[in-house]
Amino acid sequence: MLAERDRIAGWLLVGMGALAMLHAGFGTIPAWWSGIAAWLAAALLVHRISGIHRMVVAAITGIGALGLMVGWALTDTLPWSQAISQNHTLLTMLAAVTFLRLISLPPTQALALLPVGHKAFRQTVLGTHLFGAVINISALIIIADRLTQDRPLDRTGATLFSRAFSSCAFWSPFIGGTGIVLAYVDGAELPKLMMVGIPLAGCALAFAYFSARLSGSVDLDSFRGYPIRFDSLAIPAMLGIGVLIIHDLVPSISILIVIAFTATILTITVLALRVGAASATTTLRGHIEQRLPQLAQELSLFLAAGVLATGVGNVVAAVGDPIPFSTLDAATASLTLGVMILLAMLGIHPIIMVSIIAVMIVPLSPDPNLAALMFLMTWAIGVAASPLSGTHLILQGRYGVAAWKVARWNFGYCLTMYGLAIIALYIYDAL
Repeated sequence: MLAERDRIAGWLLVGMGALAMLHAGFGTIPAWWSGIAAWLAAALLVHRISGIHRMVVAAITGIGALGLMVGWALTDTLPWSQAISQNHTLLTMLAAVTFLRLISLPPTQALALLPVGHKAFRQTVLGTHLFGAVINISALIIIADRLTQDRPLDRTGATLFSRAFSSCAFWSPFIGGTGIVLAYVDGAELPKLMMVGIPLAGCALAFAYFSARLSGSVDLDSFRGYPIRFDSLAIPAMLGIGVLIIHDLVPSISILIVIAFTATILTITVLALRVGAASATTTLRGHIEQRLPQLAQELSLFLAAGVLATGVGNVVAAVGDPIPFSTLDAATASLTLGVMILLAMLGIHPIIMVSIIAVMIVPLSPDPNLAALMFLMTWAIGVAASPLSGTHLILQGRYGVAAWKVARWNFGYCLTMYGLAIIALYIYDAL
């Protein structure tokens, strides 16, 4: 029975994506149709969500619904369709990029011998970051599983994965953090965000390496890592080039939809060329019915966040903006970033902060790129700082490393990246 629910939910998510693309491309189909498909899939996948996660989702949805009711009472406006479909493009992108796992990573038999030494450590950091930037948390799990086959994950490995993966949010358009920011900040320009974010990500990776090298607590000469195969980097490169070309040709279509479309077409094409149409069809069907349902937690969280953002926006429209400053510049962005990182350290998920504050700063008419950079930095640093981030909970549940310990080990890293983020905000604002 549960397997049947998963199967139906998987196809509903495919329908969600197809409807979202049709809405973006032609506009004849309302966005809430895609939202309805997502909500139906979420209802079928409730059994995959833990009790604590259900409580969090229920609380977020309840607060958002309360905001909708308050705004309705004060303004006689109830944006129900927006609440249903607020994050449908983001969810479409997240679902689409899961297919890239079918073609992106090298086969296990190619990794029979693990490299050893400083170069191996650098390769593992870079590999986790690059593959994670494209196929999300799947890359971390695949690489970490390989490295822990015959030994437990220690502090060095845990912080390596935490920092290498969380820093993807500084620039990668293929992960949830960037997706939610692009969905909430109208007018943000991806190339400009990447120009600032990529150097910050480079600093994060350099910190991961040199902190391990200088700490004296680990012998990098004997570190066994994950090899980078340059042929496996071809798919991420093709995806990135394809996205930029299509976005340049049709800039009116959401970058999230462009990413979803490109990832889907690329996966189908490459898979068909590699194994033939019949085998590709079987593989894709298995992915839809078995892998897509594993998005249950992200699906429910982003749907709830959409209700929350719409509810908060409805209240703000009715009673005014509570933001304590009148403009968003480098100084106020740096201060807001610091507050959000502190809240992340207390366990508040970045999506909640982005959903609420993005709505509140709209009346300020901020530079969209400055606002987007602030939120991307919040996500990238906040995930590393939070004891309740999905990344750290996976490290705890799958590899036995306490999430709160990883967050504590990352304190110096987060403080350093916050300082670098402030510098980047001021440079961007000045230019």
